[in-house]
Amino acid sequence: MNHENLTGPQLFLRFAWPCASYRLMMGKITQAQYDELEKLVKSETEPDIALLMACFPNAVADLREYAINERRLHDLWSLTTVLGYWRVHKGMEAGCETVKCTVSRCPQNGLDVTASSGGESFRALNPYKLRLYQDDKVLVHQRCVIIKDMSPV
Repeated sequence: MNHENLTGPQLFLRFAWPCASYRLMMGKITQAQYDELEKLVKSETEPDIALLMACFPNAVADLREYAINERRLHDLWSLTTVLGYWRVHKGMEAGCETVKCTVSRCPQNGLDVTASSGGESFRALNPYKLRLYQDDKVLVHQRCVIIKDMSPV
């Protein structure tokens, strides 16, 4: 599904999902929560905001702070606000930031992308089965391609 067809909460989950297994392993979420998130991701179903708040409290708090700073609190879970937040997401730990990349190669079992900043090549998964081509711009979080990036900058 193209990200323009997603709701804000669906896009939020798409970006946050790569962190779910780590959060489960660290005891930050339960197996039942993980299973529910997985089901929602696979079915591209609307997640309950309360579930997102419970599973990803730091990211939700950061989204809220971003919305306040951008004067978009009234529109906290809109696609525009959620996408804006994840575009500038720096993460809590090294390597957790969202990175704008250029697709350099698209093998069958994933894809190799080249980060637009510095030209570092690294392999990233394509868990959402996006139709990607060489030179497409994408946003990557936790070495997972999340969406095609249509922004001019």
